[in-house]
Amino acid sequence: MVEQVRDQMLPLLSDIIDALEVERNDIVAVFFQGIRNQLIDVESEADLMGPFLQLAGTAPVVNEAGVDPRVLFKIDELLELAQELAQTLSADSLPH
Repeated sequence: MVEQVRDQMLPLLSDIIDALEVERNDIVAVFFQGIRNQLIDVESEADLMGPFLQLAGTAPVVNEAGVDPRVLFKIDELLELAQELAQTLSADSLPH
């Protein structure tokens, strides 16, 4: 499951970081780089909690920085994907 999460989230994170760097929004780019780095370092499903929790703090960072609407759309996609993956992880951890 860890590889599936990485395969789905890392490309979107890279797109977001690239777009933020183009618009010179360094503070938000660094925020998402931290999430990307955490995701790269994940070794188990339990470790995924870190990046998912950090994503939960996205709104204040993004709102203060005045992010371009096109980048906001990508960030919304990422948050939606993270929510879906977290629900899948939760469902998988329930006793069958």
